[in-house]
Amino acid sequence: MRCSWVWGVEGCYQGTQGKWLRWFDSVNDWVPTTQETVEAERSRAEYVESELEKEQLRSQRLMEKLRSMGIDPDTLDGEG
Repeated sequence: MRCSWVWGVEGCYQGTQGKWLRWFDSVNDWVPTTQETVEAERSRAEYVESELEKEQLRSQRLMEKLRSMGIDPDTLDGEG
């Protein structure tokens, strides 16, 4: 990644409040620190896990609904 410029930004870094130099890329987005990258990935992973759990619950409810209608969802082959 090619960084194009540096700018002073007020904020907290590693527990210390102050004005810090930040790298910005060629489209004026700041380049995240390692800690910011880790936090963003952790947040993304938590979101994905939450969505997966929702879909698993939805799938389970649909399977239960099919069974209550006398349809065995394990024998459906997906061909219409």
